[in-house]
Amino acid sequence: MAKKKAIKVNKLLKVALTPRVFMLLVAIILVVAMMLAAPNSTLNKKDLHKTIKPKSNSQTILKPKTVVTPVATPAPAPVTTKTAASNPPSTIKSSAPVTPVAATAPTPGKSVSGLTPSSSGSSTTGSSTSGNSNTGSSTSGSPANIAYASLNWAGYMANTGAFTAVSGNWLATSPTGNGSTTSADATWIGIGGVNTSDLIQTGTDNIVSSSGNVTSSAFYELLPSAAETIPSMAIDPGDHMSASVTELSAGIWDISLRDNTSGQSFTTTVSYSSSNSSAEWIQEDPSYGNGRLVPFDNFGTAYFTNGLTTINGTSEGTTLSGASGIKMVNGSGQTVALPSSLNGGNFNVTYQ
Repeated sequence: MAKKKAIKVNKLLKVALTPRVFMLLVAIILVVAMMLAAPNSTLNKKDLHKTIKPKSNSQTILKPKTVVTPVATPAPAPVTTKTAASNPPSTIKSSAPVTPVAATAPTPGKSVSGLTPSSSGSSTTGSSTSGNSNTGSSTSGSPANIAYASLNWAGYMANTGAFTAVSGNWLATSPTGNGSTTSADATWIGIGGVNTSDLIQTGTDNIVSSSGNVTSSAFYELLPSAAETIPSMAIDPGDHMSASVTELSAGIWDISLRDNTSGQSFTTTVSYSSSNSSAEWIQEDPSYGNGRLVPFDNFGTAYFTNGLTTINGTSEGTTLSGASGIKMVNGSGQTVALPSSLNGGNFNVTYQ
């Protein structure tokens, strides 16, 4: 019996001592030995996790948080409070009057200004001179019918009836300035502007600088619009001018101006609503765009000839149309420009 047990043990030993079984036994023995040698043989998954990834604290964090340095906000620029002393001189308003820029063409925005019956009545003697119609001089020394005074017009007007045409000739004036400011004068014919605010006109004008330089031009104007300079015509003082303003049909007008000295001419057809209430042959003190009168230059004498108008369908000279004289006065009532008596369609206006 004992011999049989020994034989079984030997067989088991042979099997156990095979290389594979031997290696397995060795491995088991090593694992058991390592477990027994560990300080805590009861490690579990939870403890293993704690060992690999300890709790976060300031001493054990391997990668500390990045500290972001705040960017300083730039301080706003100081606000400078302006005082009266720091203002540049150009911002200080001066109480001194400012001379406006001279108008390039007459712009009587209020038509005839300050028209009143003349205190001198119809017996005032004008400053007529001898001569003929070629020079523009009036040939009569009879009393002028100066029925009105105005602040900006001098000459003759007819204002009884319906006027559909006006024409006349004149010499472009030769002005001198006052030596201190811009001054001006204008010579023209037109329809309207006496009893109403409408006025259609054409003529010549002069602007004289404070240094005495004279700029002459031709123009036409349809109030309330500003005057239109005619750039195609070059005007010189002393040129012989002729002009007409004619209503071709209701509201359609022909405006014609000719410089007989140079041969230049201008014609245009316009649409304009006119009251047809008056006709004029005028020497004028122009005004700026705001209506303020330009200082009047010394134009010498303006010579008008061949004044004609069509009234109620009939063409008549200035005498037959009942034209009345207008003298120009200043704000104090002193005469500035005076028309002579009429001789047919001829008369003068002289600076006083």
